[in-house]
Amino acid sequence: MYIYRYITKGTFDSYLYQTIEKKQTFISQVFTSKTPQRTMEEVDETVLNYAEIKAIACGDERIMERCNLEVEVNRLQTLKSSYLNQKYELQDRIVKYYPHAIQKQAQRIDHLEKDIQQRNQFPVWEEFSGMKIQGRRITDKAEAGKQLLETGRSIMSAKPVRIGEYRGFDLYCSFDSFMVEYKLSLSGTENHTITLGNDKFGNITRLNNALSNMDKELEEAKIELQTLKRQFEIAKEEVDKPFEQEESLQHKEKRLHQLTMELRLDSKENDVVDIEEQEEPEKEPKKEMCR
Repeated sequence: MYIYRYITKGTFDSYLYQTIEKKQTFISQVFTSKTPQRTMEEVDETVLNYAEIKAIACGDERIMERCNLEVEVNRLQTLKSSYLNQKYELQDRIVKYYPHAIQKQAQRIDHLEKDIQQRNQFPVWEEFSGMKIQGRRITDKAEAGKQLLETGRSIMSAKPVRIGEYRGFDLYCSFDSFMVEYKLSLSGTENHTITLGNDKFGNITRLNNALSNMDKELEEAKIELQTLKRQFEIAKEEVDKPFEQEESLQHKEKRLHQLTMELRLDSKENDVVDIEEQEEPEKEPKKEMCR
């Protein structure tokens, strides 16, 4: 089955479809939240005044120009609202986010560099260099792995508890009740965390890998710092840029206002004419004298 729609030129059809389009835009804005505007005005087809009705009926092009201008002005106002929202967001990020993020990242780089120096003082040898668990130093790798596993699993606190030392770093353990797993952390200037596994040798390997990965983390932190600084500079440039279509918006708003006033003026003139016609006294028919 097909639905055919026939539109007649020079009638209300174009205006009514224009109204339907505006209503659909209004509905879409509400349900999709794609517009930054917080308030929207419902569109009503009964806002036509008599001058506009006459303009449509007589084929006055001003009414269609006015309708098209309304759509274009609303579109540009939405774009400007989005531009202003982005500008305010950039201003906020320039004042608050970027300075804090840059400082935090620079601090992380400094901490990683210090931890790498600490780690390098206790390199990994072919033979196990020892681990301290609960105040007891253990030089046998298998025994150290066993004690690490047993001690770690005895911790039921979500807050990290110090259980020993390894390669110059304090060793902490905590229990994540949500994930139901134990966490081991090597605490230096930064914390380097792994998940406690079931293998006594595997846990020691994981701790060594966490310390070895600090070099990669340092390089990534330096790249992130440079990215933040570049974004900071771009944001300061973008926030000073004006709304590109401001001139077009002002021109269209001015023309829309002009057309609106013209149509209202025509309406008033027609009202005056109608009143004059209505108030014109009817001539009384002449009465013939009876003789």
